[in-house]
Amino acid sequence: MDDDSLDLAPSDLSSPIAKLLDLIQSGFGAIWEMHGIRRRARAEADGLVVKAEAEVEVARIRARASDRMLAGEVKRQLNLENVLRRGDAAIPLHARSGERKLPEDDWVAAFMNCAQDVSNAQMQQLWGKLLAAEIMQPGSFSRRTLSVVRDLGAQEAREFAALCAWRVQLWDPPDVYLIRPPKENRRAPSHDLDNLAAVGLVYVDRDEFFGEVMRTVPFDYGGISYKAEFTGDSNADARYKLPLGIAQLTRAGHELACLVPRADAEELPPQIVEYWQRAKWDVRLNAR
Repeated sequence: MDDDSLDLAPSDLSSPIAKLLDLIQSGFGAIWEMHGIRRRARAEADGLVVKAEAEVEVARIRARASDRMLAGEVKRQLNLENVLRRGDAAIPLHARSGERKLPEDDWVAAFMNCAQDVSNAQMQQLWGKLLAAEIMQPGSFSRRTLSVVRDLGAQEAREFAALCAWRVQLWDPPDVYLIRPPKENRRAPSHDLDNLAAVGLVYVDRDEFFGEVMRTVPFDYGGISYKAEFTGDSNADARYKLPLGIAQLTRAGHELACLVPRADAEELPPQIVEYWQRAKWDVRLNAR
């Protein structure tokens, strides 16, 4: 038998050699087992390091989150205090003393929830005036209106204030209307109206709004009394269509418009006079 082809198997060996072979084989097994143990130990140690590092990172994230929340609450508190300060300044002197019924708790909670995130000085002024008006007359502003004002930007607030220059107070029927004449191109975009319609302050109709009124309509503009009189042919039911422009206030718009000072104008804007004259309505001062 060729020695090179010898297959080392314990059964072919003498007992001592077989035992030696077992010993060698078991030794290698122990070595590999020890190597496996070391590898597992290193993996577990690495895992503990990773876990510790992760816990440290989580702690850092929690600390940053805590700092951010605290900073946010501090900012909200400052915003509220600024709004309250502006609201206090907006209450007239004659109303600063005496007992007054405060707004309902739910309304106050909704107000604070909205006003705490207002950082813009112009918008803080608006919220302050709103609060003062509600204290003077509880129920002036619905919680829905608070939601509308919450979503109002400073630019939209300026556009709304400018739009209120077109307000007239009709007395038949008694209501406030915006007499915003349509453009020559009725389909041309009016960005201010589109913006204010999107936030819920006005309705827009490019084909105009009309009011069913008597032949003579008394109205006020800027504290001055006027009347509009229809000069066309009379009709049987004695009701006439008065053009009211292309935009009208929503309920929220009506409530918010009271915060915009009325224009102290000596006369009605000529655009409104011309607009009504084209529809055969004559406008003149009303001696009352």
